[in-house]
Amino acid sequence: MANYISGLSTGLDWSSMISQLLQMERRPITLLENDKAKLSTRSTAWSEVNTKLLAMKSTVNSLSGFDAFNLHTSSATLSGGSRAVDDLVSVAVGSNAGQGTYSLVVSNLATAEKLGSRSFGSVSEALGISGDIIINGRSVSIEETNSLADLRSKINTLNSGTNPAGVTASIVSVGEGEYRLTLTSVTTGASGISIANGSAENALGQLGLTDSSVSLRNAVTGGAQTFGYTSSDQDIQSLLGLNFAASGSVSIAGQSIAIDLSSDSLESIRDTINSNTALQAQGVSASIVSRSESGTTTYRLQINGTQSLEDSDNILQALGFLRQGTTEVSGVTGSSHNTTGGAAITTGTLLADIDGYTTWTAGDTITIAGIDHGGSAVGPTEFTITAASTVGDLLEAIEASFAGAVTASMNGSGAIVLENTQAGESSLSLNLTAHLSSGTSTLDFGTFESAVIRNRQITAGQDARIILDSTTITRSTNQISDVIAGVTLNLRSQDPDAEITLNITRDYDGIREKISEFVDKYNDLMTYIRTQFTPAGDGENAPALFADSSLMSIRSSIRNVILSGVNGLDSSLTHLSLIGITSDRYGKLSIDSSKLDGYLRTNFNDVVNLFVVQGTSSNSDLSYLRSGRATEGGSYEIEITQAATRASVVGTGFSGMLNEDAVLTISDGSGREVAANVSAGWTITAIVNAINAELSQAGGSAPSVAALNAGGELQIVGSAYGDYSFTLAVTGGNLGLADGTYTGTDVVGRIREEGSETWMTMTGKGQTLAGDEGQGVEGLVIKYAGTALGSFDFQFITGIGEKLDRALYSMTDSISGYVAGKQKSLQNRMKSIDQKIEAVERRIERREEMLMKQFITMERLVAQMQSQQQWLTSQISLLDSQWNQNR
Repeated sequence: MANYISGLSTGLDWSSMISQLLQMERRPITLLENDKAKLSTRSTAWSEVNTKLLAMKSTVNSLSGFDAFNLHTSSATLSGGSRAVDDLVSVAVGSNAGQGTYSLVVSNLATAEKLGSRSFGSVSEALGISGDIIINGRSVSIEETNSLADLRSKINTLNSGTNPAGVTASIVSVGEGEYRLTLTSVTTGASGISIANGSAENALGQLGLTDSSVSLRNAVTGGAQTFGYTSSDQDIQSLLGLNFAASGSVSIAGQSIAIDLSSDSLESIRDTINSNTALQAQGVSASIVSRSESGTTTYRLQINGTQSLEDSDNILQALGFLRQGTTEVSGVTGSSHNTTGGAAITTGTLLADIDGYTTWTAGDTITIAGIDHGGSAVGPTEFTITAASTVGDLLEAIEASFAGAVTASMNGSGAIVLENTQAGESSLSLNLTAHLSSGTSTLDFGTFESAVIRNRQITAGQDARIILDSTTITRSTNQISDVIAGVTLNLRSQDPDAEITLNITRDYDGIREKISEFVDKYNDLMTYIRTQFTPAGDGENAPALFADSSLMSIRSSIRNVILSGVNGLDSSLTHLSLIGITSDRYGKLSIDSSKLDGYLRTNFNDVVNLFVVQGTSSNSDLSYLRSGRATEGGSYEIEITQAATRASVVGTGFSGMLNEDAVLTISDGSGREVAANVSAGWTITAIVNAINAELSQAGGSAPSVAALNAGGELQIVGSAYGDYSFTLAVTGGNLGLADGTYTGTDVVGRIREEGSETWMTMTGKGQTLAGDEGQGVEGLVIKYAGTALGSFDFQFITGIGEKLDRALYSMTDSISGYVAGKQKSLQNRMKSIDQKIEAVERRIERREEMLMKQFITMERLVAQMQSQQQWLTSQISLLDSQWNQNR
């Protein structure tokens, strides 16, 4: 629309007139906006109410269950010793802690084992060592070109994956040009680090981690057993991941047994041993035992009847029967600290560059002589010095002279160190004599003194040891949580002279604080409601929710729960007021702390029962599991017409030993199937273990069953109660099991209020019964673990905490809650007002356009009339002028 200047032609300020007219027509909008502002204020007030209701609900929710009251605390005093209690132990107390006073002495802390290698002259040069080593069941393949740094990396790589080795490798610089590899267990405990050679090469010995002594690793009564393996029929090389799997003959009770780790499994080795007639004559046999833990089954080959095991190719060591020692290292060290250019010599130093050896001459030699570990003479042998001879070449010549029974190295001071690889007392000695052509040159390695060179076991793995109430207890870690129920002891230091008196008591202060927090949140809500119901003063606006019937209903509902009693309690403490929580005439609660503390200490269970939800029965087989918000409290009668059972079959007539090989095939309706093979001669224990091991190894593809020893007979039973079935087919053997399908049953029962003739239905699943929907017991779930049929009493009690939790849920639920409904209604009303305002605005816009058009039209017409008037006036003036001239 074109712009017009108001009143240009008419002289009327019609623009202002329109504005005034429209302002009058906007009066309804102002009224609507005022209404919306009031609704918004009410919505904000309801949000504040909801916030306070939720805060109260949070405290109430924790008071509706027993866990809220299972608070415990610890205190300790110390007698003897020189340290504070906190220096020795910290105590964490859980909800299931048992009250009591305990005497505690921390005798030893658990430590992690740490092993150290011999010294090497370089971190990056090739070690010249090859072979497999096994660390905590994980293999490391060492190649001749690997350096000390390479080996460290390979070992640390084992700490990844689903089965980490739990050992950390590090390199320690002992001195200039002297480096050692250390292995540290990630976990503490006496079990420490398990190391073994996995191939014929004695890589551990060459690294200096073990000596030449051999002993049983896993001894059992009258025999020995292997490491635990995840399979009994897979070859050992694959199970361990070996690259240099050993093969050869081992000696068992003096008999030669051929074993090839690249192809033999535990089962094939067992069969080889058991087929040896000479061993049979000695009563020596082999068997496979299994163990399941945390869903994983491990298998061990067990030799019974002898502990005489010998092996020169590390086969029995790789299997886990034998281990090498880690005793301290004896040896000799040269007294001369040779240098080159003023710095200590290393393995890479040329002999001709050693300070003092001023002139090398062809034909210079060093005589190597000494005595070995057992006292036999070594040498003399001559080492010829060439222009290219290094200290490392001399060390290799020394090792060769002692037939590899020693390791020779340089320490950081430039002295030669000769380590004995054998354990026990030693006669080891060394003499190096240089024969130099130049009379001005000297080459002296000094005299060699015997001493303990180093410890292979730097730190022994040790279990923690405590004395609790005069009983000595050991654990592998310094965090002990399975000695005192619900209490974790964190051991920090040891002092066998310090006796700690540890008191575990109920945390009455903590419980009182929880109750006080609930009271505070309740009072906060009631105070806010009271302010909303306080009339406004002169000239003031009334509170947003003044006289609101809905808010009044909320207040009444909550106060009624607070003031009401709890029915069904076997106690006189049925009201909050009886334990010191009372209400004044304004609905504000107060706590008589002295009274509440007294009842907490003398009638603790009665106080708890006043708050919590619970179900009880005189029948110990009938237990309460959970309930719903719709479950009604009261006394009930529960009738059990069928007890839950597990699918089961028991054999008959087993003689105690299986007469022939047998196969048990077990399947279920879900397509899961397992075939367990059992062998002739097995006892019931061996049969049960084998079947359970097969089931465990199959994991999720196995039927949910287990094998049991039922008084000497084999029993196959479903893992859970209820309507689950399995099918059994047996081939061979004298187990006395009938082929067929075996099915368990769900519990069947119903419930009614005490004194009522109307039964309510319940659905059984396994041993649980759940109240069906639409009834007073909707959401109630109980468990019946008995076998007897009949009617049993049951009381379902809702304490103050549970009642309040239900009431507050109905008020605060974000979807169906009462407050949410109020806020939604207010939002809808505000939305409706917005729509009305929008409609009025549109009408006013149309009215403005119409008035503008009318006034503009009037302005245009007046302008036209004025123009016509001016023309007529001019014409008349012209005519008048002409007339006057013509006169």
